[in-house]
Amino acid sequence: MKKYILIIIIFFFCVDLSIAQKPDIYQLSGFVKSETQEGLPFVHIIVKNKRRGTISDFEGFFSLVVEKNDTLLFSSIGFKKSSFMVGDTVSFHDYFITKMLEIDTITLNEMVIFPWNTYEQFKEAFLKLDAPQDDIDRAIKNFALIEDQLRLYPADSDPSLNYKYFMQQTYNQLYYAGQLPPNNLLNPIAWSQFFAAIRNGDFKRKK
Repeated sequence: MKKYILIIIIFFFCVDLSIAQKPDIYQLSGFVKSETQEGLPFVHIIVKNKRRGTISDFEGFFSLVVEKNDTLLFSSIGFKKSSFMVGDTVSFHDYFITKMLEIDTITLNEMVIFPWNTYEQFKEAFLKLDAPQDDIDRAIKNFALIEDQLRLYPADSDPSLNYKYFMQQTYNQLYYAGQLPPNNLLNPIAWSQFFAAIRNGDFKRKK
């Protein structure tokens, strides 16, 4: 009889020991949101150093099984990575959290694009410019250019031209939205073509 009692005591002792060694498991659920309180979809949520994880749904909701002292890693494109540690003082097996991710702003270095491949090509194009000698020469050429423009477009604009001009302006605004439009005043190629036209006599008054 004592033998059976001893076997029963040992059995319950082993069962209690296995239960004590079993880690605490929790059902962790929650929402992943941005700084504007909007749910973030398709956020990667993994348990650090373990091959388990999940992905938030379209509204930012997620749910997975975790253990005490597990560390969760949250990552999403365009947001800074964040982590969350399951504390050892959790008393509920259904645990709910709301995780906030900060926007990750990437600052790009300035890029300047030149129309020449090398400095020698720029030097050659600059030296070929035929700049006016003095202010009087420059003024005469400017007046000749204005007179030529007035002679080419003497007629008043009609509805068709007004429509084309309006559509062109609208197209330019949409095309250059968020950036500065090009300025041909600083374009050396345009200046080279302008001085070449002056040298060829394209702006001379025809008798």
